[in-house]
Amino acid sequence: QSLNVPWRGFCRYIDDEYRRRLHNKNIKALEALMHHIPCTTCNGSRLKKELLCTTFLEKNIHEWTELSIDDCLNLMSQIPDFDNPSTGAIVKSILPKVLQSFQTLSDLGLGYLALDRTSSSLSGGERQRLTLASQLSTHLYGVTYVLDEPTIGLDYNQINVLIRVLRAIIANGNTVVVVEHDATMIQQSDYLIEMGPKSGKEGGSVMFQGTLDELKKNPGTVTHQMLFAPSNSKLKIRKSNGSSYGVKAAYANNLKHVDVSFTAEQLTVVTGVSGSGKSSLIRDVLYESWTKKRSQNCKAYFGFEQFDTVQWIDHQPLLGTKSSSPAMYSGLLELVKDAFAKTEDAKIGGYKKADFSYLSKKGRCNSCTGLGSVKTSMDFMSDLWLPCDSCKGIRYQKTILDCKYKGLNIGEVLQLTFTEAKAVFDSEKVSKQFDLFEQLGIGHLSLGQASNTLSGGERQRLKLATALLAKRQGPTLFLIDEPSTGLHYFDILKLLSSFDSILSQGHTIICIEHNETVINHADSVITLGPGSGDAGGNVMI
Repeated sequence: QSLNVPWRGFCRYIDDEYRRRLHNKNIKALEALMHHIPCTTCNGSRLKKELLCTTFLEKNIHEWTELSIDDCLNLMSQIPDFDNPSTGAIVKSILPKVLQSFQTLSDLGLGYLALDRTSSSLSGGERQRLTLASQLSTHLYGVTYVLDEPTIGLDYNQINVLIRVLRAIIANGNTVVVVEHDATMIQQSDYLIEMGPKSGKEGGSVMFQGTLDELKKNPGTVTHQMLFAPSNSKLKIRKSNGSSYGVKAAYANNLKHVDVSFTAEQLTVVTGVSGSGKSSLIRDVLYESWTKKRSQNCKAYFGFEQFDTVQWIDHQPLLGTKSSSPAMYSGLLELVKDAFAKTEDAKIGGYKKADFSYLSKKGRCNSCTGLGSVKTSMDFMSDLWLPCDSCKGIRYQKTILDCKYKGLNIGEVLQLTFTEAKAVFDSEKVSKQFDLFEQLGIGHLSLGQASNTLSGGERQRLKLATALLAKRQGPTLFLIDEPSTGLHYFDILKLLSSFDSILSQGHTIICIEHNETVINHADSVITLGPGSGDAGGNVMI
């Protein structure tokens, strides 16, 4: 009504704007047109009215799912005897399994979560522990559980709770194998295996295996140095004259209408127990407000005009298909293609820069269409991806591979790591860009490695490197979720050194983090809590 235009005309305007932004592939601008509103028919319950008429202990299923896991556990633990024998028999047969599942979730520190909490609002640590709980609730015997960094997103007290749960699993006759960098978890292990000596092609060897007492007698190992002889090197202290920015009355999820202020050109760490509201503050308030260009889940946001852009960097899979690779995602493949297009072999063959893409018709292997592998369907089993027999996983046609740059074809270059590729290219500009990957701890990745083979920490640091390589006019605010994930203590020191370099260029970093090394290096620390869920959401410091 404020536009004073007919309703049909307004709808036509929205439709045209939607199509224009979709045509321009401006996804962020497209999302700004959309927002969620509760369904007016079911009021957000997602169920038919007839189903909501059925109640248990005077609550329908929607009212039960609005409760936290701990609340459900307390209510169901005090169920009275039922007058109806049939109802009592049904409850007695079902209730023990329900209580067992709730108890497992509570033991893993997830009791504060509401049953209807959306998966997208969960932190990485919460999602992993939910996956773990789905397996533990079965209480199997003789099972080997392999866990990949289960301490992600957990503070010291929650890690100890997790260790007690894992000990209970072992006591039931099971085996637990953990891939981990956290010192607390390592010190509680019964047996240690250290792989090395470095990352990628330079790794793959067993550097040590034995008990913690045996590790104390091996000072040459990296794990020994981390646990018993940590580095005393001090990283440089930064001085910042940046302006303030932040939000007022933030209320996303469990946040208690908090006011939070940050300072530009500084490293700020947001910490607190899992579920205290860290991701809600950074992702659902700060980042969403920037993306939508208006206050989201808060009364107001301020100071963001000083940033050219805001980048949210998490551990989620990279956008793209199986053909994506670190070189393609970061844009460095364009520099590689440009170098090959300028060779004499390319000029003689009449090849252009676009022909050196493993997605182009002239360049790609026709057998695997540039994927490097071929899918083999298996009856009653998951599909298998096997190396292509024609190109042997290199992705290119033979004619393109005849073009050489310093004695290497483009397929061989893409099999090099970022550290190895740095020595191949003469350009100082290209060399500096490869240096960035090494500084961020992903120099061991191959340029043409399939993106779906990267770990969560590798994906995150690849996103950070790509964001740093992007051309921009002004300073950037980087919002990073648990950057220490997947890194050893000494790799974290390298990462913090690269953070110093980023800050010296006038950028700003906010990290969600529990690692003490990162916290101690921060210019300012904001702690949310004191507890999880409804017991959290307050600024403690």
